[in-house]
Amino acid sequence: MAWQTSWMIVPLLIAAFLLLVLGLSMLLLVTRERMTPTIGALLVFCLAGATWAIAEAYQVANTGASKRIWFAIGSGSFVVVVFAWLVFALAASERERWLSLPRIAPVLAGGGVLAGLFFTNPIHGALWESTIVSRAGLFVLDVQFTAIYGGAMLGLLTVTGLGIAVLWVYGTQRDGVSLRAIGWMVAGISFPVGTGLLYHVGLGPGVNLTPIALGGTASTLIYLVFTRELIGRVPLPRSAVLNRMDEGLVVVGADGHVSDLNPAAKSLLDLEETALGRTVTDVIPEWPDGVDDDRTTVDVTVEDGDRRHLRIRVSPLSDSHHSQIGLISDRTEQEALQQRYRAIIEESAEANVLLDENGTIIYASPSVERIFGWTSTEMEGETAFEFVAETDRERIRAEFERVLANPGYEPRLEYRVVDREGHECVFESLVRNLLDHPHVEAIAVTSRDVTERREREQELERMNERLEEFASILSHDLRNPLEVAEIHTTLAQRGDEDALETVQQAHDRIDAMIDDILTYVREDDTVDPDEIAFEPVVQSAWETVHTRGATLSFDMPAETVIEADRRRLQRALENLFRNSIEHGGEAVTVRIGRADAGFFVADDGPGIPPEDRASVFDNGFTTAEEGTGLGLAIVRRTAQAHGWTVTATESESGGARFEFGNVSFPSED
Repeated sequence: MAWQTSWMIVPLLIAAFLLLVLGLSMLLLVTRERMTPTIGALLVFCLAGATWAIAEAYQVANTGASKRIWFAIGSGSFVVVVFAWLVFALAASERERWLSLPRIAPVLAGGGVLAGLFFTNPIHGALWESTIVSRAGLFVLDVQFTAIYGGAMLGLLTVTGLGIAVLWVYGTQRDGVSLRAIGWMVAGISFPVGTGLLYHVGLGPGVNLTPIALGGTASTLIYLVFTRELIGRVPLPRSAVLNRMDEGLVVVGADGHVSDLNPAAKSLLDLEETALGRTVTDVIPEWPDGVDDDRTTVDVTVEDGDRRHLRIRVSPLSDSHHSQIGLISDRTEQEALQQRYRAIIEESAEANVLLDENGTIIYASPSVERIFGWTSTEMEGETAFEFVAETDRERIRAEFERVLANPGYEPRLEYRVVDREGHECVFESLVRNLLDHPHVEAIAVTSRDVTERREREQELERMNERLEEFASILSHDLRNPLEVAEIHTTLAQRGDEDALETVQQAHDRIDAMIDDILTYVREDDTVDPDEIAFEPVVQSAWETVHTRGATLSFDMPAETVIEADRRRLQRALENLFRNSIEHGGEAVTVRIGRADAGFFVADDGPGIPPEDRASVFDNGFTTAEEGTGLGLAIVRRTAQAHGWTVTATESESGGARFEFGNVSFPSED
């Protein structure tokens, strides 16, 4: 590969060196300050300009085919410079809205595609074709640009002009901004634009000298950014700023001594002028030992008659990692408010829990220990669904997912929770999606134990059901005997002496119905089971009923023990015996014996038709003229209260058989 010399190489390399130095200074600044769009744009501007200058210098010095490659590298770098300028203009004019990722990303992506098209032109030739020719003793590129290149250049000029316009509008519309500084910026970018136009219209030495102009442009921009010339505002006196601050300010030098503090700091910390020059840890014992790049926060309590709670935010100064500045704020009111809220939460009858997006408990209020039995520490870090009863777990998980997907959805859920003792309690929870709340960033769940309330509601529901049944029975079943009594009373008044006997029978029927109705309504679903001898209960029930000539057969061992509520079991047996006698007559035989899972009561009467066996336990169902229709309903309710099953079938002799299942006989276990 042959080389040639030209005077243009030296200024190009000087410009490259200057741009590299400026770029490295930006990198150094980034290590000491946080990255900002302004610094980032200047960094890219300088490095891309240096790359362009080096590529142009190599292109001039080279005489072979690689001139085309270096020309493409320089042209692609030129595209990067233009888009870096646009980002700089947006950042310097404080247009953060346009620097947000959704808006700037498509612009930068377009710039990247265009730069890639320039870099790869030697492969596809879409933008230009070039040949190496000799002019005035130098080998130079004779470049023939295509229409696509013309369109690309028009777009790049538009981007450059847009940056200029943004800065100019900013300078004319914002108070305190120096138009002179804006003018220097516009002039700084206009210079390389002018040299580039001269190159493309064929004026000049035949080499693009724009990278040389970029050295001056970058120097101008950096100077204006990092001096007061950019904002042009008149600095306020120190006393007008620091002395009027509500926050305290403490400056600590590299030697660890207090070098400055404002009146607010003296007042908040109860200090005197003698604090200046002293070691900061002597003045503020809580001052952190070491402060890195990140800010450190410490809380301080000052006792000077009234207790005050202060917060000190300590940061390193930008000019030295060893110097520090501390901003002091009074948090006494906030601390008192937090203590009040903390006491309310701790003493609340409600449990307050915060969950992350996975349902993991990240905070549990102290009240959870009183409600659940688990401490806050034990619950935090666990999955909330594990505390929900298994039968409700999937439903609650589905509701949680719905809250995640729809932040406006705030359901009030009722479900069962397993406490530390393994008992199930009914809880009602209000669930709110506060993931976007800056001070919460979680799913908030406020819960209360409603077990007793739910039990009371269920008891009221049962009572209402019984009252409805009572009203239905009174309005329906008592009407017939009352009508009979009314008719025959009228007949008796007219002299029919036999009618009085019918009235008496109607009254007797009403009396029996009232007894059955009261028994049915008063019986509930609760029992007090105990291990009792079965045969004595059967005998007591049999003796209570007017059995006339009926026969009882107890086909079980006399020592049989059953687990049941004695009073409720005897009343159920009385109703079964009465039912057998009413339908089977005075000579009926009633048998009690063991079944597969319990016991049976059977008779040798006419039995129950198959189509009626499923309905005989309904209240009001009867086939007897004198029946109330409640006897077997009472039997079913007694069985259900014990957790038994009862079915009506046919006995071996064709009579009725009532079979009880799921019955416990401790004597046989």
